[in-house]
Amino acid sequence: MQDVSDAEGSNPHSVPVSDAETSNLHSIPGDSVAGSDSDMEERVERKRAHAQPKLAFHGDDRSRGESSIYNAEPEVGNIGIFFGNWGQRASVDSATNKRRRSERSDRQIMRCPGQIIILAEANEHVEEVLKSPPLEAEEPGTKGLSGRRSFEHFVVRGNEPKAAVLIAARKDNCTYVESIDYDLHFDHKYREGGTTKKAYSRTLVCKVGFKQNVGHLGRSVNCMGVHGHCRTMKIMWPQVYNEFWDRLASKIKTFSIEIMVGDFNMALTRVIPELRSRGLKCDCLAWYPWLHSTERCHDQPLGFDSCGIFYIGGEVQVKLHWNLDHLGILTAVADDLRADNRLPKYGPASVPGQHWRCYRSIKNNEDDHDKDLQARLTELLTPSTPQEVLDQIPKRAGKCYCPYLRFTQKTLNASDWLVDGHTEMHNGAHFPQCAWTHNASSRSKEAQEARAARAELKRSGSPQKPRHEERKESSENSRSRGAGASVWNTHSEEHPQYGVYVSQSVQAAYASQRRSWEGNSWNRGGWRDIDSADDWCAEPKW
Repeated sequence: MQDVSDAEGSNPHSVPVSDAETSNLHSIPGDSVAGSDSDMEERVERKRAHAQPKLAFHGDDRSRGESSIYNAEPEVGNIGIFFGNWGQRASVDSATNKRRRSERSDRQIMRCPGQIIILAEANEHVEEVLKSPPLEAEEPGTKGLSGRRSFEHFVVRGNEPKAAVLIAARKDNCTYVESIDYDLHFDHKYREGGTTKKAYSRTLVCKVGFKQNVGHLGRSVNCMGVHGHCRTMKIMWPQVYNEFWDRLASKIKTFSIEIMVGDFNMALTRVIPELRSRGLKCDCLAWYPWLHSTERCHDQPLGFDSCGIFYIGGEVQVKLHWNLDHLGILTAVADDLRADNRLPKYGPASVPGQHWRCYRSIKNNEDDHDKDLQARLTELLTPSTPQEVLDQIPKRAGKCYCPYLRFTQKTLNASDWLVDGHTEMHNGAHFPQCAWTHNASSRSKEAQEARAARAELKRSGSPQKPRHEERKESSENSRSRGAGASVWNTHSEEHPQYGVYVSQSVQAAYASQRRSWEGNSWNRGGWRDIDSADDWCAEPKW
């Protein structure tokens, strides 16, 4: 298996896990030769200064048009966050295979479902791909990436050739991305291949502005992308390791970070306990566990990626695909999981992350008897605010909206990530993570009718009109008739219980299924059965 923890994607070959943990034969992207001690400090400062983003602010104030009148409510509106790390995009291979791997990752980045994209080890090519004009869906109406159009983004990226952190935001939903802080931090020197090199960890802090309100977050959110150096995260230098978390906690407090994502290498399970011990409320929004085909520790085959998405601030409800309720499955021994297909399986070659035994808790060299999988997962997955406490938060007077923020992890399709769609993994790539807020939502009349029309075309199997044509017609209709509550109310009917309006297209969709919309509740994505109102966290799929 490739040494993701040591090489961070630069290793062009696959080696067994045991070899990967001890191998130091490959260069780490972004690290540099140390040079003489006399001028090292000056060289570090020069490298940090040069790494600052060329474009510190990328955005405009163009409107997306009129939104539903309910989007002004502070609890209404949703956003998706996507994080990925494809490692070094080049490979020791033929030009054809290099291009095939690059196109595969470009496709998933450009057509991902999140409005905010944060990437580690992003190069200039990825930045240009995200800034490029949108492309229509390859196969409109089909599931997966082929049925999704691409998007044009505002982008801020550290000015480094290979290993920079990047934050981007879709232009159709967001107004700007503003760089607040880019920190290329020198952690420590180390020896590799007879050469002394410098290890760096990276953080990028940006403010992302929205075209309309996002529930419980407002019109902007402060995001942080983190890429901890593999040796630092292995606790090879204990003082540097502790200083990393001190520095990270300080940045979170100083810049009021709400969304933190990153590649934490072999310290993923330490993110929450380290930050909580420094007075921060932190919750995991997305992570990726899997089963290793050959590796075992205490006969447990679990592995997981080193990347994750986190919310800072508490008073949040999170629906993870794998959570505390699944500890029995996650910590089961190999024999109990032999016929279990719920967790994906990888190995013995390249895998996303590492087997769980490789992750650290207290020191670099831990014996197997010091390793406790259940304890590590409990720390990672325990919410900062218990549900019984959330239930006591009062709703706004006269409002039925949920009074606290909710997230759900979006399950991505592994076949879209794998190079050949089946088994071939891009060496050094990490499985992308995605999380969505799950607040109440509302659409303008035109947007709701266009969505209902697309759903009807999908059911009928008819060809779908490209979305840019729908948006053009919707914009022309809005200009000719005006927009806002008057148009919505004219063509809609008031719900008898909730006092909000249902467009005729939504009513027609229910009628076609011989169902009454009056017996349904208003929430994310429109209307749903009141009887299933508690099942807000049904797992979304691509």
